[in-house]
Amino acid sequence: MTGRKQGASIRQLPPVHPLLFAIYPVLFLYGQNLGEVTLGDLVAPIAVVVIGALAVYAVARLILRSSGRAALAAS
Repeated sequence: MTGRKQGASIRQLPPVHPLLFAIYPVLFLYGQNLGEVTLGDLVAPIAVVVIGALAVYAVARLILRSSGRAALAAS
């Protein structure tokens, strides 16, 4: 494979950094309260923030018409 084809496929991947930024506060709070919270307690908060981040990204994508700009705005 050539480097050019690999680079083109990487650019087509959806941006994940808005999701990582959204999940970070939940994981940080979990890390601060390891003795009081179980791993199962993270499912609902992570689902809420991921859905919220995806909604913000979708709206920004419709308005800005660019994946990169929408991801930056959603971050």
